[in-house]
Amino acid sequence: MPGADTPAYLCPPDLLLRARQLGPLPVAVSAAAGVVLGAAVPIILTSRTNPPEATLTSVAVAQLIAAQPT
Repeated sequence: MPGADTPAYLCPPDLLLRARQLGPLPVAVSAAAGVVLGAAVPIILTSRTNPPEATLTSVAVAQLIAAQPT
């Protein structure tokens, strides 16, 4: 079991599907995009079918959002 300091990546497919149904997301056009939620601790919603590059891009966006001063 991962410890409290170990990052966890959850990808519930139904939640991602619902987020994508909300309409166009304000992200750059790419093969796939994750949804980043949260302020201090970003939650990244991606699909297991996305290529690794898409997941890495979502993690990079989450890092940028987390680095913003609150």
